[in-house]
Amino acid sequence: MRKGDIDVINEVRSKSATLILGRSGVTDEFVEEVKKQLKRKRVIKIRALKSVLSKKSISELGSDIAMRTKSRLLEIRGYTLLLSRGHF
Repeated sequence: MRKGDIDVINEVRSKSATLILGRSGVTDEFVEEVKKQLKRKRVIKIRALKSVLSKKSISELGSDIAMRTKSRLLEIRGYTLLLSRGHF
């Protein structure tokens, strides 16, 4: 990764989540919203509520979202995911 990429990731880490993944889970509407956010921003932050984790683990959710949006899962910290556009 380049220095500029790391700066973008650090900036997103320090801000609040762009999207909240609620109890309905990874729906088609949620996937479409992630795609819209990724078009506008290089990196987005998604916070998963504890209620959604009763069905799948956070890593399974992150992988599912990344696959369905053709994005890259950069990081998982607690209940928070960082995703970037395809090739970051």
